[in-house]
Amino acid sequence: RFAFSQADLIATQAQLLRAFILLAALGVAVALIVGPLVSRRVTRPVEDLTAAASRIARGELEVQVVPSGSGEVRALIDTFNRMTTDLKATTEKLVASERIAAWQEVARRLAHEIKNPLTPIQMSLETLVALREKDSGKFDQLFKESAVAVLEEVARLKRIVDEFSRFARLPKPQLAPLSLT
Repeated sequence: RFAFSQADLIATQAQLLRAFILLAALGVAVALIVGPLVSRRVTRPVEDLTAAASRIARGELEVQVVPSGSGEVRALIDTFNRMTTDLKATTEKLVASERIAAWQEVARRLAHEIKNPLTPIQMSLETLVALREKDSGKFDQLFKESAVAVLEEVARLKRIVDEFSRFARLPKPQLAPLSLT
């Protein structure tokens, strides 16, 4: 038979239990300190992408996300930056083509409006030339009527050109004080 004291065994168990609790507490403390730092490092690029997407939705097309992270997140950021660059270029092309289309429509309408008065002017002059060649007595009377018609159409052309000229002018600048800060 062996006889031994249980006090040493209980003391060793208590010491092991304290060491285990201390180690567990240390692990939890490290997890609480390091966990948010690591998760922040992982989620920060995604948050940056989300913020940039919101800015693009508001119309700020020059947004670029600073490349960070690694792997798929880095590839996503690079693709996002290329997409915003392409979106801005495409939007600028669209705006330019809309301006061209608007000016083409203005030119088409202006040509139409100028062409309308030219027809009566041309017809009046052709009639006058024909009467003059025939040496008809009606020339003087028709000349007066035609001159009135021609002058009316010329006045109409002048109004069209004046309206177009007013339309084409840029508005006067509105000067206002601005805080440089």
